[in-house]
Amino acid sequence: MEIRKARGKIDAIDAEIVRLFRNRFSVANEIGLLKKNKSLSVEDSVRDGEVLEKYKENADGSLDEEFLEELVELILKYSKMEQGK
Repeated sequence: MEIRKARGKIDAIDAEIVRLFRNRFSVANEIGLLKKNKSLSVEDSVRDGEVLEKYKENADGSLDEEFLEELVELILKYSKMEQGK
């Protein structure tokens, strides 16, 4: 495979990742509204742990654990920002 074609595949994957993040943060915003209505905190360390474990399960050992932990930490940080809006 030539490099240009491979990069085209990466570009398509990146566009899909952005679309999925947009969807995820939209749902996080909805959750934030539900939490506000019920006077619940944005912070939920139990749920944070569950999300990380799901990522690890889905990766099935195919991705570096440190990468997953950093990725989940960043995703949760911005999801909580959405919930706090």
